[in-house]
Amino acid sequence: EFIDYRVRIYNGKPPVHCKITKENVGHKVGEFAGN
Repeated sequence: EFIDYRVRIYNGKPPVHCKITKENVGHKVGEFAGN
């Protein structure tokens, strides 16, 4: 139900913008934020 949503991931640095796709499903959101 969240496919094609755009989210901002905050990891203590400026937010990272990420689009939820079918390939992202099953992964943790933090995997796409980087360090």
